[in-house]
Amino acid sequence: MYGLVNRAVRGMVLRHFDEDTWQQIADAAGVDDDFVDMLAYPDEDTYALVAAASERLGQSPDQILRGFGSHWIQFTADEGYGGLVGMMGSTLEDFLIALGHDLHGRIVTTMPALKPPEFETERLGDKEFRIRYFSERSGLTSMVLGLLEGLALKYDRKADVRLIEERATDLGCEALFEMTLLD
Repeated sequence: MYGLVNRAVRGMVLRHFDEDTWQQIADAAGVDDDFVDMLAYPDEDTYALVAAASERLGQSPDQILRGFGSHWIQFTADEGYGGLVGMMGSTLEDFLIALGHDLHGRIVTTMPALKPPEFETERLGDKEFRIRYFSERSGLTSMVLGLLEGLALKYDRKADVRLIEERATDLGCEALFEMTLLD
């Protein structure tokens, strides 16, 4: 994963804890925490950071990943990538429909080593969506759950997001989410 992801993990920890806590997590993960945003790092570094944060903070890896997913939305906006969200639509509904068509295609031009997930969104009604997620990486569905929750917050909406199904595939992982807008 790119250094930007690992730097966002650091930012999430520092938002709630101190530098000493972060350094303990980085040391336990065995990573140098001087991440370069546009440099690709081994996925194992990110997984090690999540495992170390889980151990140090007394939360499950799924809790860490879910919190990270929500944090990622604001972090990337603060880092200057918020325009991508705006390009995907002026409403959460527009963003969800465009999710499978444009977002990662635009990003991969600046991050050639990116191995992005794929999304397919189906509108079930005015306020209901089914989102299918495909990734060659396993173990990140809790992060996607947090991403969807973070998107709702970004668009100032209330939503109920549920993981309906998750399964391993020959290519990695596939998951199905349902999102109901509550307002």
